[in-house]
Formats: sequence, structure tokens, C-alpha cells
Amino acid sequence: MLNRAKLVDVNCCFCKRSFNRTVRRDNEAKKYGWNAYCSKNCERSGKSKKIGVNCSKCGSSVMISDSIYRKSKSGNFFCNRSCSAKFNNKKREMKEETKDKIRKSLVRKAEKRGCKSLDTICPVCAVEFRAKNNARVCCSKECGYIHKLGSLPYSKDDVINRILFKYLELERTPQRRECERRLVSSANRLFTTWNKAVKECGLKPNPSKYQKVRLKCNDGHISDSISEKTVDDWFYGNGMQHERNKKYPMSNMDCDFYFARHDLWVEYFGLAGQVDEYDIIMNMKKDIALKNGLSLVSLLPSDLYPNVKLEEIFKKYI
Repeated sequence: MLNRAKLVDVNCCFCKRSFNRTVRRDNEAKKYGWNAYCSKNCERSGKSKKIGVNCSKCGSSVMISDSIYRKSKSGNFFCNRSCSAKFNNKKREMKEETKDKIRKSLVRKAEKRGCKSLDTICPVCAVEFRAKNNARVCCSKECGYIHKLGSLPYSKDDVINRILFKYLELERTPQRRECERRLVSSANRLFTTWNKAVKECGLKPNPSKYQKVRLKCNDGHISDSISEKTVDDWFYGNGMQHERNKKYPMSNMDCDFYFARHDLWVEYFGLAGQVDEYDIIMNMKKDIALKNGLSLVSLLPSDLYPNVKLEEIFKKYI
């Protein structure tokens, strides 16, 4: 019978995976200070001095040498020449000679189409062009997005990732008015509606603003909307003890929030100016407060979105 060589368990220096090798090879590696690798790929990767970075234009993974990474002043790396040119050309100002060539080319094209002159200047790239209608402001879709949103719209992956980040930040499904204009515009363009974009992220869309929902607040109160929950949680987080749905004097109508310590009545009018019946009730509550000499604070959606401004309003009550 053949004598089998004794095997020992060794951990790979690159992937940390355990593998078997002979005692003789293990002793030899220890003697000369050699690293142990489980495969040729791990050995190649372990000995490589390259660093993995992301392309500054498209975000794809790129491997570069350590010396190039340390010597780089800008910190921008690219996967190919095309990404490098696209990234650097955006920062480079166009020369007057180039602008003249573009203008002459556009003039020739306009003359072929029967246009008499170029009467519009793009506010983004300063190129003259012939607008087909009065609504058109920029020379191209790309310039139009930059003029409207400040930059190009997000991709599908960017929209999904940013909605999920907002979900983790708020610990609930974000509303459209809580997000930046660029994100909402990109979601509507790519997914048709905001709720479809939310569903694509695996989240449950928020109910309609005209539909009442029962949400539990941090202090145990039950709110009728996400906005009311935001207000209630802010009061609770700042130590402002309050009551919910307290009846107005000599009336069956109730108030959203009441502070007994300051005799302060607080209403959140979330649908003000959107529904006629709602505006009638809102004015009735204001009249009741005026007749009874009540101190009433009226909150509007602009006090919560896109930024919460409650600290400025209730600074003296905290």
C-alpha cells in the first residue's frame, strides 16, 4: 500500500478560505516566509498591487496601480477614453472658434430646412438655434434637463436607490413632496407615476391625500395622516405635552392638537385651497377661535415640506 502524505488545514491569505496542503509544503512555506493561496486566481490577486476604484463617469469598477492612485491629484479615474472625454468635456469651456463653427453649421442646417435665421440662444451651452415653437427654451433634451433640474435626470437604479435611502431615513414610505424635484421628475419620467416607482422598490405606496388613515404616533396617539403623525412626533420629541381632538367651546368641532399649559390650539390644514368643503370647515374653525378669543396656530403643508419648520413656529413654547 502507498503511504499517503499527511495533510494540514491552511487558510488562504487572500480569500481566507480553508484548504488542505501537505506538511512538507507547509513547513517549507513557513521556513521561507511564503504566503499560502488556495488557487492561482487568489495568488494572482494577492500579489497584485492594483486598487479597485469606480469610474468617475459611469461608476463601473476599474483596477489601477497603487502608484497611479497615489500620484493622482484629482482623484478621478475612468474605465475607458470615452468616459474620460465625456467627464472632462463638461468642465471645459468651449472656445470661441468652436462656437463659431457650431453656429455656422446650425445656420447651414437651418437654411436647408427653410429657416430664415437663428433667433434663440440656449441658456446652458450658449448655442444659437431656431426654436420650432415658443415653448422650447433649450437646444436639446440634455440642455433642457440641466436648465430645468440643474443637472441630468437620474437613471432607474439611481431613482430606486435614492427612494430606498429616503425610506431608511424616515422609517416609512417617503412622500413625493418630501423628495427633491430632480428625483420626483426622474421617477415620473421612468416609471410613469411616483407610486409605480415606489412599488418598483418593493415598498407600499402611501394612500391618497383625500383618504384618512390611522397611524400610531410615538406617544400612542392615533393620527389621520402622515403629516399629522409628523407633527405629533415632533411635539413628543421636544417634550411638548398635548391632547388630541379636543372640542372647541360651544361647538361639536374638535381641534387637532391642544396644549393645556399654554392654552394653545393647533390645527394642521393639509388640504387648504384644494377642496371647497375643506376650506369652509377651516374658516368655521378660525371663526370659532376668533369669537372665543382662543390662541390658534394654523399649520400648512409648507411648514412641513420639504423641510420641517416647526421649531421656528413653536420656539417660545419649547
